[in-house]
Amino acid sequence: MAVRTGFVAVAAATLLTLPSLAHAAEGPVSPDTGPVRGGETVTVTGPQGVTFETLHTGGFHTMATGSDGNMYAWGFNSAGQLGTGDTVNRLSPAPVIAPEGVTFTDLEPGGFHTLALGDDGNVYAWGENDRGQLGTGDLANVPMPQQVRIPGDPRIVQISGGEYDSLALADDGTAYGWGYNRSGQTGTGAAETVVLSPQPVLAPDSVKFTSISAATHHSLALTADGAAYAWGSNGQGTLGDGTTTNSRVPVAVILPGGVTFTEVDAGGHHSLGLGNNGQAYAWGSSGYGQLGTGSTDPSLVPIPVSLPAGVRLTDIEANSFVDETEPAERESASAGGYHSLALGEDGTTWAWGGNQNGQIGNGTVENALTPVRVHAPDGVTFTSLGTGLFHSTALGDDGKAYAWGYNVFGQLGTGDDVDAHEPTEVLTAPTVTEIAFDGTAGSDLLAAASSTWTVVTPEHAAGPVDVTVSWSQFGVEQQAVVHAGGYTYVEPTITGPADTTAEEGSEVSFVATTAGSPAPAVTWEVSHDGGTTWVPAGEAWEVTVAGNSSTLTATATKDLDGVLVRATATDTFGQTAVSDEAVLTVTAKDGGGPAGPNPPDPGTKPPTTTPGPSGKLPTTGDGSAAIAAAVAAGSIALGAGALWLRRLAKRRA
Repeated sequence: MAVRTGFVAVAAATLLTLPSLAHAAEGPVSPDTGPVRGGETVTVTGPQGVTFETLHTGGFHTMATGSDGNMYAWGFNSAGQLGTGDTVNRLSPAPVIAPEGVTFTDLEPGGFHTLALGDDGNVYAWGENDRGQLGTGDLANVPMPQQVRIPGDPRIVQISGGEYDSLALADDGTAYGWGYNRSGQTGTGAAETVVLSPQPVLAPDSVKFTSISAATHHSLALTADGAAYAWGSNGQGTLGDGTTTNSRVPVAVILPGGVTFTEVDAGGHHSLGLGNNGQAYAWGSSGYGQLGTGSTDPSLVPIPVSLPAGVRLTDIEANSFVDETEPAERESASAGGYHSLALGEDGTTWAWGGNQNGQIGNGTVENALTPVRVHAPDGVTFTSLGTGLFHSTALGDDGKAYAWGYNVFGQLGTGDDVDAHEPTEVLTAPTVTEIAFDGTAGSDLLAAASSTWTVVTPEHAAGPVDVTVSWSQFGVEQQAVVHAGGYTYVEPTITGPADTTAEEGSEVSFVATTAGSPAPAVTWEVSHDGGTTWVPAGEAWEVTVAGNSSTLTATATKDLDGVLVRATATDTFGQTAVSDEAVLTVTAKDGGGPAGPNPPDPGTKPPTTTPGPSGKLPTTGDGSAAIAAAVAAGSIALGAGALWLRRLAKRRA
């Protein structure tokens, strides 16, 4: 049997086309077509889920605001500081339970407590309260967010959590402080060691603050004109006023000549300021190199951080906590934790100071006396930074959160408790729990690369179906994603061929048209015994393919009269469809009916039609020959009759 491709002019046939696999990769399901029997592996794009818009770093825990407006927390949870309603540590982000009807707009973790600012202008606090840092009027821990009552009910615009104290800033520029006050770090002027509820910070007359920063033993504030103030412990010059005298009320920081500050950040025993010239300045203790000056000597006033030439900064972060006089569990890392971070205008990230747990992020555990580059992931630029006691965090311009350093409590959010010496991605990716096709779950669900999942399709009838992706994130079931008509089950179909009548010696054609995606292949069979057995079309037949039509062609000969023809379509999935059978009728050249045996020899005398005395038909020539001719004529008549009955039955069917 010969096979060729091309266009053949035959009786009109409808060409059907279904979506091809070449288009599948553009959609959320790829490939987006498959066999009705199922069993095909497809790749489905997972939901994007919640991304983090801000990060906030506490002593041993980390908080984040999500793109869904909710808050998330992970790490140490000894006193309920995560706000999850329990005291279970979390190795990856978990939702914070906010009061009903309140949306948190800002989060500020302290050492072992957390502050939040609500969209109602109120302050909320939870976690450890052994030094009054929650401002609730007592020393009882609170595992869930609870409103802090501030005198006069001002509208609060900023909050800051120290290790054991807290600050809040009202929209009128008044600051409030509460909690641990041994060194006067609340700024309220109170002599008490613990201030149980918020009290106004005693700023100099007419001074209004625009930002605040609380640490372990001291606090900082900034004014609209770029002046800085400090209060609390001043043992190594952390207040920056040129002395080592503690102050229970704000005192002015001595700024470098011609410089104003655009940002200040209080560290464990040091302070940072960002100048309007893009230069970082530091003062206070430098035992671990946290001033970044190349020396371990302290400074009583702000001095420039030794940045590489040409580097201008846009953000600074000082580790605000120290690890001293704490329970043994919290002393599992060596004392210190003093480090600083900064963002450069060119997208670079810099770090210096203590590095015993890799919190600098340069792949080592060696302290750095001057700024070194943080090893950000390839192609990622950090947009914001945070410092914990021994760990650091950052948001990337890729929309992902990163963390590095100490991780014994899961504060890196990486799903384990292993330290990281370079930035490591926080686990925020959604988890797909089921992919269903028209309500029937697929099997062998596996996570693949680039937020995609693979699944094996179930059996289903032909046609398009919805693909439903069920998923969770941070342990919470989310609303399913539905890809309407996302997958189409296909099976090959075939129409034709039709019964055909042809004159002996002419060309005869049968046409079968297929539909399916991918397009099925067609094979032809013939039967010479009325459909009892079928064999492939032989050399007498030629197949021509044009589009999704297949044409079977042969020269009509009398031995093909009554032959049956059928076609089988087989797609690449191994599915088949068999056509109806068609019959070929071959007529004599004069059109006088089906081709039959040769006519009698003209020299033979035709038989008479007049019966003899016996009533039998007369014979011609030899008697035995006449009998044979009669038998042959009868057989032909019977065969023709049977064929006629089969055709009649087929037409009626």
